[in-house]
Amino acid sequence: MKKWPVVFVFVLVLSFGGMLLLVALSPDFVEPVSLLSQEGITEDNPIWEKTLDDLSKYLISEGVISSEDYGLLSAGVATDARLYDNVEFYWWDVKNLEKGTAEYKAYEEAVTDGVIDLWDSGNMMNVTVHGPFGVVYHANYAGDVDRLLEVFYAYCAEE
Repeated sequence: MKKWPVVFVFVLVLSFGGMLLLVALSPDFVEPVSLLSQEGITEDNPIWEKTLDDLSKYLISEGVISSEDYGLLSAGVATDARLYDNVEFYWWDVKNLEKGTAEYKAYEEAVTDGVIDLWDSGNMMNVTVHGPFGVVYHANYAGDVDRLLEVFYAYCAEE
């Protein structure tokens, strides 16, 4: 009678090990990467050295936001967070983010999941991240959202 529980446990261990091996060998499995690695952006891309001031000037020159006037957004989500024309822009000083901080967690969530759980409150904010920048557009943004995202990605693309 003791033989069957041992066989059952052995089958469970083999099944679990097989599933782990299957996931590790799956073509969908993605190795964890550094914060400075994103699809289409290398670690030596000059975008990592730019700030929200640089981004805002570019967006104004492209006509997707109208002025350099902005409102400051809450601290703790990003190194710098601003609201321009009903569009939120975030910038993380990725090279100096400390693990365990709210900014680090927000950036990591934004890159991996496309959302930020604001201060672990359950309030999920969808954010588009490329390089050290993130963008969230409000429903009352008067411009063309597709054009905004196109210009945003073009700015962050490797030159």
